[in-house]
Amino acid sequence: MKTPSHTVIIGAGHSGGTVAHQLRQLGYEGQITLIGDEGRSPYQRPPLSKAWLKGTVDAEDLALRPDTYYTENLISCLLDDSARQIDRARRVVILQSGRSLEYDHLVIATGAKARKLETEFANGIVYLRNMSDALSLKTLLAREKPRVAILGGGFIGLEVAATASHLGAEVTVIERESRILNRVASQAISDAITHAHQAAGVRILVEQNVERLEYRGQHIASVVLEDGTRVDCDLLLIGIGATPNDDIARDSGLACDQGIIVDLNAQTSDPAIFAIGDVTRTRLPDGQLLPRLESVGNALEQARKVAATLTEKPLPKDEAPWFWSDQYELKLQMVGLRPADSEVIVRKAHDGIGMSVFHVKDGKLKAAETINSTKDFLISKRAISTGQFVDKDALRNEQRPTAEAFNS
Repeated sequence: MKTPSHTVIIGAGHSGGTVAHQLRQLGYEGQITLIGDEGRSPYQRPPLSKAWLKGTVDAEDLALRPDTYYTENLISCLLDDSARQIDRARRVVILQSGRSLEYDHLVIATGAKARKLETEFANGIVYLRNMSDALSLKTLLAREKPRVAILGGGFIGLEVAATASHLGAEVTVIERESRILNRVASQAISDAITHAHQAAGVRILVEQNVERLEYRGQHIASVVLEDGTRVDCDLLLIGIGATPNDDIARDSGLACDQGIIVDLNAQTSDPAIFAIGDVTRTRLPDGQLLPRLESVGNALEQARKVAATLTEKPLPKDEAPWFWSDQYELKLQMVGLRPADSEVIVRKAHDGIGMSVFHVKDGKLKAAETINSTKDFLISKRAISTGQFVDKDALRNEQRPTAEAFNS
Protein backbone atom coordinates (compact mmCIF):
# COMPACT_ATOMS: atom_id res chain seq x y z
CA MET A 1 0.00 0.00 0.00
CA LYS A 2 1.38 3.41 -1.02
CA THR A 3 2.19 5.73 1.89
CA PRO A 4 0.26 9.03 1.63
CA SER A 5 2.49 11.94 0.66
CA HIS A 6 3.25 14.68 3.17
CA THR A 7 3.42 18.37 2.28
CA VAL A 8 4.98 20.61 4.91
CA ILE A 9 4.35 24.36 4.71
CA ILE A 10 6.78 26.65 6.56
CA GLY A 11 4.91 29.86 7.30
CA ALA A 12 1.29 30.21 8.41
CA GLY A 13 0.61 33.60 6.85
CA HIS A 14 -1.71 34.51 3.99
CA SER A 15 0.23 32.56 1.37
CA GLY A 16 0.90 29.51 3.54
CA GLY A 17 -2.71 29.27 4.62
CA THR A 18 -3.88 29.66 1.03
CA VAL A 19 -1.74 26.85 -0.36
CA ALA A 20 -3.02 24.49 2.36
CA HIS A 21 -6.60 25.40 1.44
CA GLN A 22 -5.97 25.10 -2.30
CA LEU A 23 -4.45 21.64 -1.88
CA ARG A 24 -7.59 20.37 -0.19
CA GLN A 25 -9.81 22.18 -2.70
CA LEU A 26 -8.07 20.37 -5.55
CA GLY A 27 -8.42 16.98 -3.88
CA TYR A 28 -4.98 16.47 -2.33
CA GLU A 29 -5.29 13.41 -0.08
CA GLY A 30 -1.88 13.47 1.58
CA GLN A 31 -0.88 14.91 4.94
CA ILE A 32 -0.57 18.68 5.26
CA THR A 33 1.34 20.32 8.10
CA LEU A 34 1.30 24.10 8.51
CA ILE A 35 4.03 25.63 10.68
CA GLY A 36 3.70 29.13 12.15
CA ASP A 37 5.14 31.01 15.11
CA GLU A 38 2.49 33.68 15.77
CA GLY A 39 0.19 31.49 17.85
CA ARG A 40 -2.76 32.09 15.52
CA SER A 41 -4.15 30.61 12.33
CA PRO A 42 -3.56 32.36 8.97
CA TYR A 43 -5.03 35.85 8.68
CA GLN A 44 -5.14 38.80 6.29
CA ARG A 45 -2.41 41.37 6.85
CA PRO A 46 -3.33 44.27 4.51
CA PRO A 47 -6.22 45.49 6.76
CA LEU A 48 -3.84 45.87 9.73
CA SER A 49 -2.86 49.37 8.56
CA LYS A 50 -6.40 50.37 7.61
CA ALA A 51 -9.72 48.81 8.71
CA TRP A 52 -8.34 46.91 11.70
CA LEU A 53 -6.43 49.94 12.99
CA LYS A 54 -9.60 52.03 12.67
CA GLY A 55 -11.57 49.42 14.60
CA THR A 56 -14.05 48.65 11.82
CA VAL A 57 -13.01 44.97 11.76
CA ASP A 58 -11.73 42.71 14.53
CA ALA A 59 -9.22 39.85 14.65
CA GLU A 60 -11.91 37.28 13.87
CA ASP A 61 -12.82 39.18 10.70
CA LEU A 62 -9.19 38.97 9.52
CA ALA A 63 -8.95 35.18 9.79
CA LEU A 64 -8.67 33.53 6.38
CA ARG A 65 -10.86 30.69 7.64
CA PRO A 66 -12.31 29.60 11.00
CA ASP A 67 -10.00 27.52 13.18
CA THR A 68 -12.40 24.60 12.78
CA TYR A 69 -11.67 24.54 9.03
CA TYR A 70 -8.18 23.16 9.60
CA THR A 71 -9.36 20.38 11.88
CA GLU A 72 -12.24 19.43 9.59
CA ASN A 73 -9.90 19.31 6.58
CA LEU A 74 -7.14 17.36 8.34
CA ILE A 75 -4.60 20.17 8.17
CA SER A 76 -2.20 19.84 11.08
CA CYS A 77 -1.34 23.29 12.46
CA LEU A 78 1.78 23.84 14.57
CA LEU A 79 1.24 27.51 15.36
CA ASP A 80 3.70 27.99 18.22
CA ASP A 81 6.80 26.61 16.53
CA SER A 82 9.12 27.53 13.69
CA ALA A 83 11.45 25.79 11.28
CA ARG A 84 15.13 25.85 12.25
CA GLN A 85 16.75 23.75 9.55
CA ILE A 86 15.97 21.98 6.29
CA ASP A 87 17.84 18.71 5.68
CA ARG A 88 17.31 18.38 1.94
CA ALA A 89 19.18 15.08 1.63
CA ARG A 90 16.83 13.37 4.09
CA ARG A 91 13.82 15.57 3.25
CA VAL A 92 13.38 16.57 6.87
CA VAL A 93 12.44 19.88 8.50
CA ILE A 94 13.84 20.37 12.02
CA LEU A 95 11.79 22.68 14.24
CA GLN A 96 12.87 24.98 17.07
CA SER A 97 11.08 22.64 19.47
CA GLY A 98 13.40 19.84 18.38
CA ARG A 99 10.70 17.99 16.50
CA SER A 100 11.53 16.64 13.03
CA LEU A 101 9.06 16.38 10.16
CA GLU A 102 9.67 14.28 7.07
CA TYR A 103 8.27 15.70 3.86
CA ASP A 104 7.67 14.66 0.28
CA HIS A 105 7.14 18.26 -0.75
CA LEU A 106 8.05 21.41 1.10
CA VAL A 107 6.57 24.90 0.64
CA ILE A 108 8.48 27.86 2.08
CA ALA A 109 6.16 30.79 2.79
CA THR A 110 8.18 32.70 5.36
CA GLY A 111 7.46 36.20 4.03
CA ALA A 112 9.60 39.21 4.86
CA LYS A 113 10.60 41.13 7.97
CA ALA A 114 10.71 44.85 8.57
CA ARG A 115 14.03 46.52 7.87
CA LYS A 116 15.23 47.81 11.22
CA LEU A 117 16.58 51.21 12.08
CA GLU A 118 19.54 51.12 14.45
CA THR A 119 18.09 52.70 17.59
CA GLU A 120 18.17 52.40 21.30
CA PHE A 121 15.31 50.42 22.77
CA ALA A 122 12.48 52.80 23.56
CA ASN A 123 8.76 52.73 24.07
CA GLY A 124 6.79 54.28 21.23
CA ILE A 125 8.97 52.97 18.38
CA VAL A 126 7.01 50.49 16.29
CA TYR A 127 7.03 48.57 13.02
CA LEU A 128 4.09 47.00 11.20
CA ARG A 129 4.42 43.50 9.75
CA ASN A 130 2.06 41.37 11.85
CA MET A 131 -0.76 41.37 14.38
CA SER A 132 1.59 41.83 17.33
CA ASP A 133 3.01 44.99 15.76
CA ALA A 134 -0.51 46.19 14.95
CA LEU A 135 -1.64 45.72 18.55
CA SER A 136 1.25 47.88 19.79
CA LEU A 137 0.48 50.54 17.20
CA LYS A 138 -3.24 50.55 18.01
CA THR A 139 -2.55 51.00 21.73
CA LEU A 140 -0.29 53.99 21.09
CA LEU A 141 -2.79 55.59 18.71
CA ALA A 142 -5.50 55.34 21.36
CA ARG A 143 -3.92 58.26 23.25
CA GLU A 144 -5.66 61.60 22.91
CA LYS A 145 -4.35 63.38 19.78
CA PRO A 146 -0.96 61.64 19.65
CA ARG A 147 1.87 63.16 17.66
CA VAL A 148 2.92 60.56 15.10
CA ALA A 149 6.15 60.56 13.10
CA ILE A 150 6.42 58.08 10.25
CA LEU A 151 9.79 57.26 8.78
CA GLY A 152 9.27 56.16 5.17
CA GLY A 153 6.82 57.32 2.52
CA GLY A 154 5.96 53.90 1.11
CA PHE A 155 2.61 52.11 1.18
CA ILE A 156 2.76 51.01 4.83
CA GLY A 157 3.80 54.43 6.09
CA LEU A 158 1.20 56.28 4.03
CA GLU A 159 -1.65 53.93 4.91
CA VAL A 160 -0.87 54.34 8.59
CA ALA A 161 -0.59 58.10 8.09
CA ALA A 162 -4.07 58.19 6.56
CA THR A 163 -5.53 56.03 9.32
CA ALA A 164 -3.80 57.95 12.12
CA SER A 165 -4.98 61.26 10.67
CA HIS A 166 -8.53 59.89 10.48
CA LEU A 167 -8.24 58.98 14.17
CA GLY A 168 -7.25 62.54 15.08
CA ALA A 169 -3.47 62.22 15.31
CA GLU A 170 -1.00 64.91 14.29
CA VAL A 171 1.05 63.18 11.59
CA THR A 172 4.41 63.87 9.95
CA VAL A 173 5.83 61.64 7.20
CA ILE A 174 9.60 61.75 6.72
CA GLU A 175 10.93 60.50 3.37
CA ARG A 176 14.57 60.49 2.26
CA GLU A 177 13.73 60.42 -1.49
CA SER A 178 12.60 63.44 -3.50
CA ARG A 179 8.96 62.31 -3.28
CA ILE A 180 6.78 59.72 -1.59
CA LEU A 181 6.26 56.38 -3.38
CA ASN A 182 9.35 57.21 -5.41
CA ARG A 183 10.31 53.60 -6.16
CA VAL A 184 6.85 52.18 -6.73
CA ALA A 185 4.68 54.83 -8.40
CA SER A 186 4.86 57.49 -11.10
CA GLN A 187 5.28 61.20 -10.47
CA ALA A 188 1.61 61.84 -11.27
CA ILE A 189 0.39 59.29 -8.72
CA SER A 190 2.89 60.51 -6.14
CA ASP A 191 1.66 64.08 -6.58
CA ALA A 192 -2.00 63.05 -6.22
CA ILE A 193 -1.36 61.04 -3.05
CA THR A 194 0.77 63.85 -1.61
CA HIS A 195 -2.06 66.32 -2.19
CA ALA A 196 -4.56 64.03 -0.45
CA HIS A 197 -2.37 63.74 2.64
CA GLN A 198 -1.66 67.45 2.83
CA ALA A 199 -5.36 68.20 2.45
CA ALA A 200 -5.96 65.97 5.49
CA GLY A 201 -3.38 67.91 7.52
CA VAL A 202 -0.49 65.45 7.22
CA ARG A 203 2.92 67.10 6.98
CA ILE A 204 5.22 65.47 4.40
CA LEU A 205 8.96 66.16 4.55
CA VAL A 206 10.98 64.88 1.58
CA GLU A 207 14.73 64.66 0.91
CA GLN A 208 15.29 64.28 4.64
CA ASN A 209 17.58 61.95 6.54
CA VAL A 210 17.51 61.24 10.26
CA GLU A 211 20.39 62.70 12.26
CA ARG A 212 19.35 61.22 15.60
CA LEU A 213 16.45 60.24 17.83
CA GLU A 214 15.81 61.91 21.16
CA TYR A 215 14.16 60.29 24.14
CA ARG A 216 12.19 61.26 27.20
CA GLY A 217 13.25 58.66 29.72
CA GLN A 218 12.53 55.33 28.04
CA HIS A 219 10.09 56.83 25.51
CA ILE A 220 10.69 58.32 22.07
CA ALA A 221 10.42 62.13 22.17
CA SER A 222 11.55 63.47 18.80
CA VAL A 223 13.25 62.80 15.49
CA VAL A 224 16.01 65.26 14.59
CA LEU A 225 16.75 65.56 10.86
CA GLU A 226 20.07 66.39 9.22
CA ASP A 227 18.96 69.93 8.42
CA GLY A 228 18.18 70.52 12.11
CA THR A 229 14.41 70.10 11.86
CA ARG A 230 13.00 68.52 15.02
CA VAL A 231 9.82 66.45 14.74
CA ASP A 232 8.35 65.93 18.20
CA CYS A 233 6.42 62.70 18.54
CA ASP A 234 4.73 60.33 20.95
CA LEU A 235 4.93 57.51 18.42
CA LEU A 236 7.47 56.70 15.71
CA LEU A 237 6.48 54.21 13.05
CA ILE A 238 9.44 52.94 11.04
CA GLY A 239 8.44 51.86 7.54
CA ILE A 240 11.67 51.76 5.57
CA GLY A 241 11.07 48.54 3.67
CA ALA A 242 11.45 44.84 4.30
CA THR A 243 13.97 42.07 3.78
CA PRO A 244 13.08 38.47 2.88
CA ASN A 245 13.07 35.75 5.52
CA ASP A 246 15.24 33.50 3.34
CA ASP A 247 17.86 32.48 5.91
CA ILE A 248 16.64 28.89 6.23
CA ALA A 249 16.62 28.53 2.43
CA ARG A 250 20.14 29.93 2.01
CA ASP A 251 21.44 27.76 4.84
CA SER A 252 20.04 24.68 3.09
CA GLY A 253 21.77 25.57 -0.17
CA LEU A 254 18.76 26.69 -2.20
CA ALA A 255 19.45 29.32 -4.87
CA CYS A 256 18.83 32.76 -3.36
CA ASP A 257 19.51 36.36 -4.33
CA GLN A 258 17.81 38.80 -1.97
CA GLY A 259 15.00 36.26 -1.80
CA ILE A 260 14.45 32.63 -2.78
CA ILE A 261 14.72 32.21 -6.54
CA VAL A 262 11.77 30.39 -8.09
CA ASP A 263 10.51 29.72 -11.59
CA LEU A 264 7.13 30.75 -12.97
CA ASN A 265 5.52 27.83 -11.13
CA ALA A 266 7.11 28.73 -7.77
CA GLN A 267 9.58 25.85 -7.82
CA THR A 268 12.99 26.42 -6.24
CA SER A 269 16.33 24.93 -7.31
CA ASP A 270 15.26 21.75 -5.47
CA PRO A 271 12.44 19.90 -7.30
CA ALA A 272 10.86 18.88 -3.98
CA ILE A 273 10.75 22.42 -2.61
CA PHE A 274 8.52 25.33 -3.60
CA ALA A 275 8.50 28.90 -2.27
CA ILE A 276 5.71 31.47 -2.42
CA GLY A 277 4.94 35.02 -1.35
CA ASP A 278 7.11 37.93 -0.27
CA VAL A 279 10.18 35.74 0.28
CA THR A 280 10.52 34.91 -3.43
CA ARG A 281 12.02 36.32 -6.63
CA THR A 282 10.91 34.89 -9.95
CA ARG A 283 13.35 34.03 -12.73
CA LEU A 284 11.76 34.26 -16.15
CA PRO A 285 12.49 31.69 -18.88
CA ASP A 286 14.82 34.21 -20.58
CA GLY A 287 16.92 34.38 -17.41
CA GLN A 288 15.68 37.77 -16.20
CA LEU A 289 15.34 37.91 -12.41
CA LEU A 290 12.35 39.97 -11.30
CA PRO A 291 12.39 42.06 -8.12
CA ARG A 292 10.57 40.68 -5.09
CA LEU A 293 6.86 41.36 -5.43
CA GLU A 294 5.36 42.13 -2.03
CA SER A 295 1.73 41.68 -2.99
CA VAL A 296 -1.17 39.49 -1.98
CA GLY A 297 -1.99 38.88 -5.64
CA ASN A 298 1.44 37.40 -6.35
CA ALA A 299 1.31 35.20 -3.25
CA LEU A 300 -2.14 33.84 -4.10
CA GLU A 301 -1.19 33.10 -7.70
CA GLN A 302 1.91 31.22 -6.58
CA ALA A 303 -0.13 29.28 -4.00
CA ARG A 304 -2.61 28.20 -6.67
CA LYS A 305 0.22 27.09 -8.97
CA VAL A 306 1.86 24.99 -6.25
CA ALA A 307 -1.43 23.31 -5.39
CA ALA A 308 -2.15 22.58 -9.06
CA THR A 309 1.34 21.14 -9.55
CA LEU A 310 1.12 18.83 -6.53
CA THR A 311 -2.34 17.59 -7.49
CA GLU A 312 -1.44 17.30 -11.20
CA LYS A 313 -4.22 19.71 -12.17
CA PRO A 314 -4.04 22.31 -14.99
CA LEU A 315 -1.99 25.31 -13.98
CA PRO A 316 -3.80 28.66 -13.67
CA LYS A 317 -2.95 31.26 -16.27
CA ASP A 318 -0.15 33.71 -15.50
CA GLU A 319 -1.37 37.07 -14.24
CA ALA A 320 0.27 40.45 -14.46
CA PRO A 321 1.41 41.45 -10.96
CA TRP A 322 -1.04 43.77 -9.24
CA PHE A 323 -1.11 45.83 -6.07
CA TRP A 324 -3.51 48.11 -4.22
CA SER A 325 -3.57 50.65 -1.42
CA ASP A 326 -6.49 52.41 0.29
CA GLN A 327 -5.82 55.89 1.70
CA TYR A 328 -8.65 58.21 2.75
CA GLU A 329 -11.29 57.96 0.01
CA LEU A 330 -8.69 57.01 -2.58
CA LYS A 331 -8.30 53.48 -3.95
CA LEU A 332 -4.95 53.14 -5.67
CA GLN A 333 -4.71 50.07 -7.93
CA MET A 334 -1.63 49.17 -9.93
CA VAL A 335 -0.91 46.40 -12.41
CA GLY A 336 2.22 45.41 -14.30
CA LEU A 337 5.82 46.51 -13.88
CA ARG A 338 6.83 49.97 -15.15
CA PRO A 339 9.72 49.93 -17.66
CA ALA A 340 12.10 52.81 -17.04
CA ASP A 341 11.83 53.97 -20.67
CA SER A 342 8.09 53.64 -21.19
CA GLU A 343 5.86 56.37 -22.59
CA VAL A 344 3.55 57.76 -19.92
CA ILE A 345 -0.05 58.70 -20.74
CA VAL A 346 -2.19 60.31 -18.03
CA ARG A 347 -5.98 60.40 -18.11
CA LYS A 348 -7.86 62.35 -15.47
CA ALA A 349 -11.36 61.35 -14.43
CA HIS A 350 -14.22 63.53 -15.63
CA ASP A 351 -15.45 63.99 -12.04
CA GLY A 352 -12.04 65.29 -10.98
CA ILE A 353 -11.41 62.82 -8.15
CA GLY A 354 -9.61 60.04 -9.99
CA MET A 355 -6.96 59.39 -12.60
CA SER A 356 -5.26 56.68 -14.62
CA VAL A 357 -1.60 56.55 -15.62
CA PHE A 358 -0.62 54.20 -18.44
CA HIS A 359 2.89 53.03 -19.29
CA VAL A 360 3.30 52.00 -22.93
CA LYS A 361 6.32 50.44 -24.63
CA ASP A 362 6.70 48.79 -28.04
CA GLY A 363 3.05 49.46 -28.76
CA LYS A 364 1.80 47.52 -25.75
CA LEU A 365 0.61 48.45 -22.28
CA LYS A 366 3.22 47.37 -19.71
CA ALA A 367 1.77 48.87 -16.54
CA ALA A 368 -1.07 51.03 -15.28
CA GLU A 369 -1.79 52.96 -12.10
CA THR A 370 -5.32 54.06 -11.27
CA ILE A 371 -6.93 56.10 -8.52
CA ASN A 372 -10.66 55.53 -8.01
CA SER A 373 -10.96 53.90 -11.44
CA THR A 374 -11.44 50.18 -11.00
CA LYS A 375 -12.80 49.94 -14.54
CA ASP A 376 -9.53 51.25 -16.03
CA PHE A 377 -7.60 48.92 -13.71
CA LEU A 378 -9.50 45.84 -14.93
CA ILE A 379 -9.17 46.89 -18.58
CA SER A 380 -5.43 47.35 -18.07
CA LYS A 381 -5.01 44.07 -16.23
CA ARG A 382 -6.62 42.18 -19.12
CA ALA A 383 -4.65 44.11 -21.77
CA ILE A 384 -1.31 43.42 -20.07
CA SER A 385 -2.06 39.74 -19.47
CA THR A 386 -3.10 39.19 -23.12
CA GLY A 387 -0.38 41.36 -24.65
CA GLN A 388 -2.84 43.58 -26.52
CA PHE A 389 -1.57 46.44 -28.65
CA VAL A 390 -2.77 49.88 -27.61
CA ASP A 391 -4.06 52.78 -29.69
CA LYS A 392 -2.13 55.60 -28.04
CA ASP A 393 -4.15 58.35 -29.75
CA ALA A 394 -7.38 56.88 -28.37
CA LEU A 395 -5.79 56.53 -24.95
CA ARG A 396 -4.74 60.18 -24.92
CA ASN A 397 -8.22 61.32 -25.88
CA GLU A 398 -10.07 61.67 -22.57
CA GLN A 399 -13.36 62.11 -24.43
CA ARG A 400 -13.19 58.50 -25.61
CA PRO A 401 -13.73 55.51 -23.30
CA THR A 402 -10.51 53.83 -22.21
CA ALA A 403 -11.67 50.49 -23.59
CA GLU A 404 -11.62 51.87 -27.16
CA ALA A 405 -7.81 52.07 -26.96
CA PHE A 406 -7.65 48.27 -26.70
CA ASN A 407 -10.33 47.21 -29.19
CA SER A 408 -8.08 46.92 -32.22
